[in-house]
Amino acid sequence: MNTKYDVFISYSRNDMESDNHVSRILHTLEEAGIAYWYDQEGIEYGDDFVEKILDHIESAPIFIFLSSKNSNSSRFTSREVALADELRKYIIPVKLDSTPYNDKIMFRIVDIPPVRFNKNAEKALKELVVKIQKHLEAINIEEQKKEDEKRRQLEAEEAELLKEKNRRERKEQLARLREQHDKAKTAIEAAEVVVAEYQAQLKKAKESLETKERTLKEEQEKLSELETHLNSISPKIGYVVSDADSTRENHSSQHESDIPTSSIVTEKDDNNDADIANNKEDRDYASKQIIETHEKTKYKWMPSNPFLNDARMSRKILLGLFFFVCLLILCIWVKQRSSERDNITNADISVDSVSKCSSQNSELNMKIDEIIANLSTIRPQLKEYIDGYRNQNAEATFRLAKCFEKGDFLEGNRNSVLAGSLYHIAADAGYADAQTSLGFYFFYGRGGYALNYDSAVYWYSEAIRNGSIAAKYYLAKAYDDGRYTGTTQGKSKNSVAIDLYRSSAELGFAKSQVTLGFYFYDEKRDYLESKKWLEKALNSDKNLLDADTEKAKAEFYMGQLYGTGKLTIALNLRKDEVDKISFEWYKKAATTGKGYTEAMYYLGAYYQNARGTRQDLGKATEWYKKAANRGHQGAKEKLSGKAVNKPNARY
Repeated sequence: MNTKYDVFISYSRNDMESDNHVSRILHTLEEAGIAYWYDQEGIEYGDDFVEKILDHIESAPIFIFLSSKNSNSSRFTSREVALADELRKYIIPVKLDSTPYNDKIMFRIVDIPPVRFNKNAEKALKELVVKIQKHLEAINIEEQKKEDEKRRQLEAEEAELLKEKNRRERKEQLARLREQHDKAKTAIEAAEVVVAEYQAQLKKAKESLETKERTLKEEQEKLSELETHLNSISPKIGYVVSDADSTRENHSSQHESDIPTSSIVTEKDDNNDADIANNKEDRDYASKQIIETHEKTKYKWMPSNPFLNDARMSRKILLGLFFFVCLLILCIWVKQRSSERDNITNADISVDSVSKCSSQNSELNMKIDEIIANLSTIRPQLKEYIDGYRNQNAEATFRLAKCFEKGDFLEGNRNSVLAGSLYHIAADAGYADAQTSLGFYFFYGRGGYALNYDSAVYWYSEAIRNGSIAAKYYLAKAYDDGRYTGTTQGKSKNSVAIDLYRSSAELGFAKSQVTLGFYFYDEKRDYLESKKWLEKALNSDKNLLDADTEKAKAEFYMGQLYGTGKLTIALNLRKDEVDKISFEWYKKAATTGKGYTEAMYYLGAYYQNARGTRQDLGKATEWYKKAANRGHQGAKEKLSGKAVNKPNARY
């Protein structure tokens, strides 16, 4: 089927033969440039009639039903209308006469206002063309939007690929820096070993030098004593010793020229010869002692200095000093490179969040103490949470954050900023529920945190790794609503979202079960699968997170599954059984929480037309009013037309 048609026309061939209204409609569509198909000229010889009809209904976006006495009594037109409704086609009923719809057709198009050809043909033809053209224009706009969205998605994916490439390059750069850091660290450790060895040698040399200095000092003291002794006897022998060198020189000169006569004290008395002899003996003995002492000590000073006399030790010390300077330079270089690496690391993998708080955070503690001080009564449970927070208990910190978020035990004093800070403390400690809540705050820009989808997804992912089921739902929602544009590693975001929904739904998370029920109803049209997940959610022991909307909406969809006949064939149910089941679900949906508006409208229609219950026009009017008060247009039209006052009024 190569030709594309805009309109499929369902009619009775008897109308073509007996009335010219059908011909006028076809001629008007041709003049307006609207491509249409109907079975008289579209089916060629040998084609499968049913298959041809089904293909054209499915391909054409608009379905026109020419209602007449003949078409309302035809079983083929009823099937065509039912199929068009199942495929969610844009249906335009055109009444060629005043014959009412049969029950099967009425069930499908009861709420669609018809184009009444039997009253004013010219006006009806214009109205029909305008409706078709408007819908075709809306389709074109929608297709253009899809094309634009597809183009934007491709551009976003290209941007994401570029972003991922940049991330990969930064990670490679970080890896290189880490490798350089490790090499530098190894070099430092080796240098430290060398330095330690040279320090030990230096210490040993220093000890040796100190020992030699002590020895020299002792010898110098001995020499000083001998000099003192020599000076004490020098008056007797005619000269004074001032130091070792002068002593040695005097002694040498004395040996060469003997003792000068001028230096000897003589007496004219011959009796003094014996004293002179004795003085000479003393002089010789003192000179001998001085010479011996000088010979022992004149070379003592030089060996005691390792820098001047021990060339090997000097070279070792100089080499040690050289290595020590090199080590200092290497340490300074490594410190600078480490600082650069830390800066790159922070720029690459940091998540937009506040600094990690601790139980000793004075500002946070002051705010908590201020709020607690103004309470009339401190509940034991609240005190337990506060004590746990101060003792760095992650679960207690999370519970305290919940109290500030909701005002529990705090006499209604809510403080989302304090809650956000406490969530961050528990999240940093690895508490999964706190990580989920912190991700929620980032995703919606609450609790003092700026809206940041990347940070939200980071904390959701951390919570999932720590076992949070709820985080899977919120991460799926981040991908599903299109606000998060991060990478999904080659998979479509919708596919990733559905996998996460299913994973958490299989673990019993009711909100994910409801979402899957809606998905299989609206997107996949797998009604049995939709029924399975909705029933699991509604039969769950755990409460839904938002009873006012999610639970009531789930109950309404259950009513739709039965009330629109989508499960009638699959479950082999009779019409009266289906009506009773759908009525009960609509009733639940209309009364759960604040009630679901669409369910109120359907409940009014069921009371009006006695579907699944006895007819009660008073209750029908009551439910129509409730729906109308919430802005339901269909309910307003029912009330304005006073349709509920007619016992057999259609809805």
